[in-house]
Amino acid sequence: MQTHIQTNPGNSYIPINPWLDAKPIDYIVKGNFRVRNYGETHFFPKQSLREGLKEVIIFKENNKKYEIPNGSVWVYDRSRGYIPEILREDVGCGITGYIIEQLNYSPKDVREILKSIRDTGIRIGRGNHFIDFCTAHPKATDSNMLFLHSDFHFDHKHPISFEGAKAMEQESKDRRRESIEKIIKGLDIKGEFYNDWTHNTVEVGEEQTIYRKGAINIQSSNGEGILALNPFEGFFFYASKWGNYHGSMQHGTGKKAAKKFDKSKLEIIRTGNVEGLVIDRTNMPEDVHKYYNEFNAFYETFCKEQLSIGYSRPKLVVYTG
Repeated sequence: MQTHIQTNPGNSYIPINPWLDAKPIDYIVKGNFRVRNYGETHFFPKQSLREGLKEVIIFKENNKKYEIPNGSVWVYDRSRGYIPEILREDVGCGITGYIIEQLNYSPKDVREILKSIRDTGIRIGRGNHFIDFCTAHPKATDSNMLFLHSDFHFDHKHPISFEGAKAMEQESKDRRRESIEKIIKGLDIKGEFYNDWTHNTVEVGEEQTIYRKGAINIQSSNGEGILALNPFEGFFFYASKWGNYHGSMQHGTGKKAAKKFDKSKLEIIRTGNVEGLVIDRTNMPEDVHKYYNEFNAFYETFCKEQLSIGYSRPKLVVYTG
């Protein structure tokens, strides 16, 4: 099992700056701040969010959550205090990845995996939170990858200070690693931490503060990013500095609709409150892209600024409340 991988009103509209490789749909300058919007829906921050604001970047995945675009970066002057409205209770949510030994995913093996996860008592929450068993990292061989996406904030509380936010970020990271370690121990397999991509964070600098809502900080993951696609297509790995975007990028392609696709024709195995979706990409639902954004939109917009590494494809997607 290979575990060490090297990878290298008056909104005034003005012309697009030529230094930008990717072309925003909206480029707005008002007062002391600007908005760069690469998505398909117009957005302008309300008055309460403008004090001390320097820039808002909105990536391709710009569905709103609590009126804040998911996949956005907010840059403020350091004089502005913590703004709970941007991240709310999502602080610390992210994806942690481990490299594990290869597993089998026959129905019998999947039932054993689900039973083991059930016996750990792990809860990660519903919605878009998941445990994914995937094919090897694109630069690795003879292994699988195990991803866990959650923040573990079941009480829906949100911090009101920078200190509280940083504490919640670390708590969520720790919980993800602890949960994966429990899964690995329960399955009696080998596994090693690979990387963490937290995508709801606040970074406090000497001169400015950066909020990342549904966006990763590429510096914190050593220059390697992942883009979560959909339950059938897994993850896309790349390397980049994202210098034009404050070292940031959206963490997933996102959903087009809140309605879930029809899973009735898929192979689903349940053990207690643990549900396993066995993935066969040759039998991917035809309507999956009615509900999930396609990868091409991201790639065609930002591909000039990143080095493609490859894909880790799902074998088993697990949900547990």
